[in-house]
Amino acid sequence: QNDVRLFSNHLLKRVNRASPFPPPPTAEDLAAFNRRRIGGPTRANFTLDLNAYRFKSPWNLAAAEVFAELYLSQRSRVTDDRDFVIHVFLRHLRDLRDQYRDLQILELPSDDERRIAMAERDAKKTVHSRRYGVRMSTVHRRRAVAQTLHPSLKKYVSLIDKMTVDGMSDDELDPESGIHQKWRIIRLVWRSNMLNALMHSLDGLHNYSRYSLENKMSPGQPPRDRRVSSLVDDKRQAPIGLPENCYDEGWLAGLTAIERAQLR
Repeated sequence: QNDVRLFSNHLLKRVNRASPFPPPPTAEDLAAFNRRRIGGPTRANFTLDLNAYRFKSPWNLAAAEVFAELYLSQRSRVTDDRDFVIHVFLRHLRDLRDQYRDLQILELPSDDERRIAMAERDAKKTVHSRRYGVRMSTVHRRRAVAQTLHPSLKKYVSLIDKMTVDGMSDDELDPESGIHQKWRIIRLVWRSNMLNALMHSLDGLHNYSRYSLENKMSPGQPPRDRRVSSLVDDKRQAPIGLPENCYDEGWLAGLTAIERAQLR
């Protein structure tokens, strides 16, 4: 990952986090590329769509292809796995987008505007950090269930490892839940119903395993009362390399050829 970061700075002609970025593509550039594949990032003009609603935009996916080609031609001693290089670059793209937004805040004309923008940024980061921690606990819990509860579940360990923390869904507190807190599951748009059902089953097995024969729960935080909802997260990057039936059919049908190739 550090080598990808350094090579990204080299292509973007940046020295460190405080260095400016090359001008991002204009709305006209993006429209021409998205509709007719005219233009786009190249070796000589390596630019990123850092204002994209989804960081895995067609422009950025094309940039990842260019990045991998250049990286492998110059850094083959590190790795020759093209798909892995693309995956790591796309993960690094999140950090690049944060750096770009921080630089935009510093360019605001007044101290008050900068303070407000920083406060909003920090609040979002706090929420993101809290949710990341919950998802990481979910990964460990589900992996432990698959590894230890029954031999027939061990085949799912590698699947959970491939999903990583990014493959776990978030939830949010239902404001109408009252004293007994209920949490609304935020469904990941790329996940199939089959994969959702498997993850929910592993959670159910974990909750069941915490009760003794006397129906007493083991010490620790009680499990969240998570409920299916209509909330959807369409921004998170789908993990690569999962079996095809783990991805939602409708979501797959809406991908470009480049986006589908990234999943392999």
